Amino acid sequence: MNSNDIDLIKDMTRVIVSPEAIVLEVAEVHWLTPHSPFTVWHPVVVLSPSSPQEKIEASRKSLLTRKKFFATCAECGRRSIKGHMHSESFCMSCAEVNNDIAY
Repeated sequence: MNSNDIDLIKDMTRVIVSPEAIVLEVAEVHWLTPHSPFTVWHPVVVLSPSSPQEKIEASRKSLLTRKKFFATCAECGRRSIKGHMHSESFCMSCAEVNNDIAY
């Protein structure tokens, strides 16, 4: 797992623990304007409250494979949240640097 994926897990997923369940959530970023993002958290996985830490961490890592929330840039090869993709094929960074798109 590369440092980008580690950052995505840390910043774009979270674990909510209650007596009834452990819920893994993924952030979805939307844009009101080019400089006004907002985040909506979606519950994606529900685990037993007695789940071991190893299972929680493995489940959290597996969230990165969810195509509804994450995509890989065809130009730089980095995984990003969908809200940071310019299109299905490239990220906002590559849009600016390689494709002369300004935000």
